[in-house]
Amino acid sequence: MEPARKKKNINEEEEGKDRISNLPKPILYHILSFLDMKYVVQTSILSNTWRYLWKTIPFLNFDYHTSGRDETHFQSFVSNVLNKREMQNIHFFRLTYDPIISSTTRTNYIDVEILVWLLDVIYHGVQEVYLKFKCESYDMFFGVSRIFRCKSLMTLKLDLVGKPETRDLQALDLPDTIRLPSLKTLHLQSLLFKGNEFMERIFSGCPVLETLVIRDCGLYETENVTICSTRLSYLEINSIYSYGDLYECQITISASNLKSFKCRADYSNAFCLENVSALEYADIGLGLPSNYRDSEELLELSTYQNEKFGREMMKLFGGLHNVKSLRLSALLLERMIESAMKGNYWEDGYFSKCSFHHLKFAEMYDIQGSVIELEFLKVLLMKATPLKKLILVTPKNPSPDNEKRLMNFSLTLLTLPQASSSATIDII
Repeated sequence: MEPARKKKNINEEEEGKDRISNLPKPILYHILSFLDMKYVVQTSILSNTWRYLWKTIPFLNFDYHTSGRDETHFQSFVSNVLNKREMQNIHFFRLTYDPIISSTTRTNYIDVEILVWLLDVIYHGVQEVYLKFKCESYDMFFGVSRIFRCKSLMTLKLDLVGKPETRDLQALDLPDTIRLPSLKTLHLQSLLFKGNEFMERIFSGCPVLETLVIRDCGLYETENVTICSTRLSYLEINSIYSYGDLYECQITISASNLKSFKCRADYSNAFCLENVSALEYADIGLGLPSNYRDSEELLELSTYQNEKFGREMMKLFGGLHNVKSLRLSALLLERMIESAMKGNYWEDGYFSKCSFHHLKFAEMYDIQGSVIELEFLKVLLMKATPLKKLILVTPKNPSPDNEKRLMNFSLTLLTLPQASSSATIDII
């Protein structure tokens, strides 16, 4: 009986043991990296192991909305955490500060504080930075510009909290000299760029950039944008609008190692793909509001604008001849092919460049069962010899008329000739 009782005591001791606190510090840091600093600091009451852990964690995440406090307390909390940290490098710094406050009531104090915070993390060799706040003063612009000279930075995600459809964007004057020799990932959102040379400055100052994401940004007095890089492998342009006197902008993409391209095209811009032979995945859609089918903006577009947009999109498709996976918006196809047919250049060679000889997977979403959609799928199925799967996504709750049209569409689709003998078609 004695050995059994001893074994039982050992098991009870093991069950009551704090195993998490005995984990190596890198693992504890990784666990805490998913939490806001408010909760990280609160772990100091758990045990002696956790008491000062928050002072050495290299992952700092500050979210104004998570803090549950007013602006003054939030500012004080962030400053105290940064001031009381031990002198160690910072791997990740995330700041989300977008309270509902007008520029007339906002004080310059927070702007100066944010500047100080940014300078602090730069000094500590930060590698990843995510900033989300409204930039409205010289001090904040200065802080943001200093980020573009951080030699240790590998990832930068900058969101200045604006709405492009209401022209509520913050103009960002990039520094004349950008020094980001280690930067591999750059996300820019809700920014207003000026002139034609901002993209050249970005790539000249980011020689190893591999991922570029531009979302909900504006172009002011910009006629041409050139994205030229031999290192870029992922590019996303999700709704970029032209403002000012120049309402049309030519966006040229020349990237020999580009493998993935996601684009939500706007009517005000024309895209041109050059030297993208490595491109394997493309996701092409139309950058319009969610209620686009009833949008007055679409109805008011002139015949010239529609035909020009259709022609430019056909040219864009001409650069997708090497893709293996393709995702398309049905609305984009409808506008593009309808304009091409009206302009009498559907058979003029624009679309023939897009051979689909390497295409294995294709998806078309928001299918309505139109004749134009069938016309496109007819060409795709006849040219995509290696095609393995075609997915067509229909609306979740179609009207009775639309449901009937989709049924006829499905039956007709199955009768179309296919170059691939092994392709499957899923309609969901």
